[in-house]
Amino acid sequence: MTADITDNTRRTILAAALCGCLAAAGAAADDLENGVRAFHEERYAAAARYWRPLAQAGGAQAQIFMATLYRYGLGVKTDPAKAAAWYEKAALQGEVDAQGEIGFFYELGLGVPQDAAAAERWYDMVRERGLCLADTNPTGRLNYRP
Repeated sequence: MTADITDNTRRTILAAALCGCLAAAGAAADDLENGVRAFHEERYAAAARYWRPLAQAGGAQAQIFMATLYRYGLGVKTDPAKAAAWYEKAALQGEVDAQGEIGFFYELGLGVPQDAAAAERWYDMVRERGLCLADTNPTGRLNYRP
């Protein structure tokens, strides 16, 4: 069973892929692009086959894409722990989108132990980059706005 994913998520993956393809070289760029094509054709298992080796080799963009597949159960079994692990790998490489996502996972305890302090540390990294993806509401609870 696959989750419904928003057009915004699709646009984010396309935009990130285009940026990633410009920075990648050779076969890796081809595989990243082929995965994006498969994703947009809703051939999610094929996208995973293209992206997994790139993610395992340390490609941050592919790690974000694999996290998305595991998060929504697209072409793979839904697995919040695997999604969190891929987001965290990309976040540790400085990928701001992944930093916000892993913060959100820690905030809610999705695939990782719920940890408000860890969430706040990741959200701080997003804020330090000048992005307003994360803030606190008047009650002090963290809010992440994807």
